[in-house]
Amino acid sequence: MRKTKKVLATVLSLLLAGSAMQGMALPVSHAADVSFTHQEWTGKNGAEDVFAVNRVQATCNPVPFQSTEAACNAVWDYNAREDSDYLQMLTGSGGKWDLLVVQNDERASGFRNAGFMNPSYSPSGSDNWKSVSLPDSWTR
Repeated sequence: MRKTKKVLATVLSLLLAGSAMQGMALPVSHAADVSFTHQEWTGKNGAEDVFAVNRVQATCNPVPFQSTEAACNAVWDYNAREDSDYLQMLTGSGGKWDLLVVQNDERASGFRNAGFMNPSYSPSGSDNWKSVSLPDSWTR
């Protein structure tokens, strides 16, 4: 009887181990199938809509001007864009920003609930807000 129990326990253990192994499939790697052929933008491989490979999408930041003359002046002087009546720089000397770094969304929710995004919000000194002029390198 004792030998039968040992044999039965061994057989059941092997069956359980075998059935568990069937559910463990090796992950399929698709990255090995991808290759860079240097033909992506030539139209020779049917991908004529590919503009670039492995780069950030191109963008531009147009600045509206109050007159054609002001726009023409800004073509030759990059800083003349600040003369536009429709552009407000968020940086510069004398412009102070109150900044605070929080650890996670849970801690940030208290400031959201207090309405920190409203112009009338006044930060508490105990919250460790920093007043900085941007651009600036700022860490906690």
